[in-house]
Amino acid sequence: MTDAPTTDRWIRHLNLLQLVIAGIIIMTPTVWMVLSSLKPSFEVTAYPPTLVFSPTLENYVELMKTTPFVSYAVNSLIVTIGSTSLGLLFGIPAAFAVSWTRISWPAILTLAARMAPGTLFLLPWYVMFRQVGMIGSYTALILSHAVITLPIVIWVLLPSFDGIPRSVFEAAQVDGCSVTRILWRIALPLVGSGVAVAALMAAATLIALPPLVLAALVQRWLVSGLTLGAVKG
Repeated sequence: MTDAPTTDRWIRHLNLLQLVIAGIIIMTPTVWMVLSSLKPSFEVTAYPPTLVFSPTLENYVELMKTTPFVSYAVNSLIVTIGSTSLGLLFGIPAAFAVSWTRISWPAILTLAARMAPGTLFLLPWYVMFRQVGMIGSYTALILSHAVITLPIVIWVLLPSFDGIPRSVFEAAQVDGCSVTRILWRIALPLVGSGVAVAALMAAATLIALPPLVLAALVQRWLVSGLTLGAVKG
């Protein structure tokens, strides 16, 4: 019979193998994308795909020549950091208030606003920002993107605040702590991991928006490029 240490060792090896396989599956699309960007332009849509090629940076050079890519990246970074920070600033107290009072309609209202199509807000935002002279500013973009980050922060943090025993808050109240002090001195340190997850998810959502919009705009050319050469004759 196999002894317990040997069984545990095989289980650890199996878990490690599963992690390696999962890592390979997750990283394969990224590696393929990076390698494709190093191919000459005429080989990107070649069929069948070429696995052996001479790497080149001409695609990146052309990108820098034809578009202000660095400026776009800096703008996206500023908007992402600003809107994520704004979402955390208002989302943390909002999630705590919903958890404290057990009144869920404010959270549901923010979720409904998040699920509504973005075009629904375009005209009101444009009129409002034009009246205050904020068209084309970072502030306008940060405020409009906060509509996306705020519901994410609230709904990610709600289970974390709900998981804190009420006795902890009641003990703090007995000691004379105000609700604000309970939030910043007791509740927030206990849900630090939830705050980190909320900030990663909000930032990831905003970072993913530009590629999704770009893919939607150029999908016709993407499809034609993928099918190029699929049928001969």
